Amino acid sequence: MWGSTDPNRCVPPAALVPLGAVPGIRFFGLQAGPGRATAGVPSLPSFEDLGGEIADFADLAGAMACLDLIVTADTGPAHLSGCLGVPTWVLLPAPADWVWSLTGERTPWYPTARLFRQARRGDWSAPIARAADELATLAERHRYGGLSLCGLRGTDERGSLVSWTPERPALARS
Repeated sequence: MWGSTDPNRCVPPAALVPLGAVPGIRFFGLQAGPGRATAGVPSLPSFEDLGGEIADFADLAGAMACLDLIVTADTGPAHLSGCLGVPTWVLLPAPADWVWSLTGERTPWYPTARLFRQARRGDWSAPIARAADELATLAERHRYGGLSLCGLRGTDERGSLVSWTPERPALARS
């Protein structure tokens, strides 16, 4: 997720290109909600936009639970993935919101979250370059073709996102 209702927290899709340059990674766009149309879509290799299939936080949580890593701007979904315990990298603006503290790359709120902070307001190049380097390290560790991401089977009879992965059971909704 790269868009936000707060322009200071939005990451322009073009700024995400260094992440797309990392070989062996598949990208799934989870940008949803009213700002989706104005947020733009990143031009990344192996990018699949799932935002149109996400109707609510339950759908978003289901998709997040199947992914190996969430990379997001400072948005509500950053907190959702952190609460779910999904590894999450949060791209933070300068200055960051108080909940992320003033410094550091970890937060006591979410043990699986890493923080990538802007050094200068509006300049996403340094945090995204650092995230791209870290992503390349992860991809190298998973040489068998990239990170193992879930398969997606579309929607059920109620229009809810149905997903699966070999490592995790299917997500059921009541």
